[in-house]
Amino acid sequence: MTSRKADGNNKVIDNLVSAVSALDPTGASGFILGSIKSILSIRDRAYVSKFEKFWSAFEENKIEVDEFISKTEEQEDWQKVGENFLLVMDSFSTFDKCYYYGKVWIAWLKKEINTNEFIELTELLRNIFITDLHYILYNLKDRGFTHQNEDRLYNCGFLQRKKMDPFIRMSGGGGSFGIFGDDSGRDLRKAQKTNEKLIKHLENPYIVASIGKKLIEILTKK
Repeated sequence: MTSRKADGNNKVIDNLVSAVSALDPTGASGFILGSIKSILSIRDRAYVSKFEKFWSAFEENKIEVDEFISKTEEQEDWQKVGENFLLVMDSFSTFDKCYYYGKVWIAWLKKEINTNEFIELTELLRNIFITDLHYILYNLKDRGFTHQNEDRLYNCGFLQRKKMDPFIRMSGGGGSFGIFGDDSGRDLRKAQKTNEKLIKHLENPYIVASIGKKLIEILTKK
């Protein structure tokens, strides 16, 4: 059993060294990782576990390391992704994020997203709290969205502010609500409807950003 586990770990490390050596144009990363094969510190073991989690997404799609490398090198501006691979993997605070990163990478290989979207999605994955992401993945229903950490999700880029209706504004007098071209107050019903829109906007100022929708689409895809 121990021997089988050791063989499995060696395969993971071999795949890691092969992938990083191919993705880093300088070759420095592959040289550094070569030493992992002889001595593994606690941090190195954690890194190998991260890669194993990342690689599980490719195993689910029956993608071997050679195919991973060749398809990656077919992508436009793949060097932008490859040269930062180690840094990105190291920055993830949980193993689940490494798996999700693998799913984003696969979407990129399938040309479902371009390189710029890949980089944006990677940044979003790095910055979003894993508890928030899990809540969204497991509690989102019928495209609705309710969550208590909207400000946090806005700061990481998952949410964006709703665009203000150009015909809604705060009037200058007494803090009341008004609309452009209707300062006389003669059309009270129209003004009241506008006020209700503004109040609703102020109570719930966020919507899911396009990059957030793309992330959920990729991570929930079977």
